[in-house]
Amino acid sequence: MTQAAEEYTEEARDFVTMQRQAALSTLTRTPKGYPFGSMVSYDIGVNGTIIIHVSYIAEHFKNLAANARASLLIFDPLGLHNPQAYPRVTILGEFSLVSEAELDRVRNSYEKRFPESVRPDIAPNFAFMRLTPERVRWIGSFGHMGWIDGEAFCKATPDVLAYHAATIIDQINEEHAEGVADLVRAHSSFDPLEYHPQIVHLDAEGCTLCLRKAMVRELLTIQFHQIIRQPDQLKTAFGALLKEAKTRLVPT
Repeated sequence: MTQAAEEYTEEARDFVTMQRQAALSTLTRTPKGYPFGSMVSYDIGVNGTIIIHVSYIAEHFKNLAANARASLLIFDPLGLHNPQAYPRVTILGEFSLVSEAELDRVRNSYEKRFPESVRPDIAPNFAFMRLTPERVRWIGSFGHMGWIDGEAFCKATPDVLAYHAATIIDQINEEHAEGVADLVRAHSSFDPLEYHPQIVHLDAEGCTLCLRKAMVRELLTIQFHQIIRQPDQLKTAFGALLKEAKTRLVPT
């Protein structure tokens, strides 16, 4: 595998691990063979396979029962105003029902990621299905794209923060809004009172903030002082950024 292909693989695996929603395309039974789109929430296993929770009466479940081939389109929700300027991934593969032997483990993982999915009253009407990637199409930006072998995608090691990044980002934005504003003041010329900044990306090397004002969106990336090797190092690393920002803002 070329260096470029390795880079695409790591980027795609990080991106898919961090996101949680996808557009699922199955092949219709009637009329036969048309792509049928729907939205699903998904979990991702350590082995890179994708898990969805689907109702037996859903059209896409009936389609998959007749033809297991499908695709998932995963895109950055930040880019809804201009989706072609933001990363996205299409995963091709076949779905299969999760085996009885794996069911408890898969259910526990899925329910931790999506607590609102815990509905014992309707659980018997739903099934867990697994997508095994065969080919993956990564588009990181204009001209930065390529096809990835499914096996290579599954074997890639995601960023240490990727799986829990969405939850952590929500917590930081809710609990440290003033600290996020301080980061903007310390690292840019933007006024956070005008741009309403929020953290939108988090990885082992740093965080990215999005500053919105009407239709304008600016991105600001700030590096941690050291690369994070374990998730429990994040609190210290982010705290150091906030402390440094406050120090920079003290009048001299």
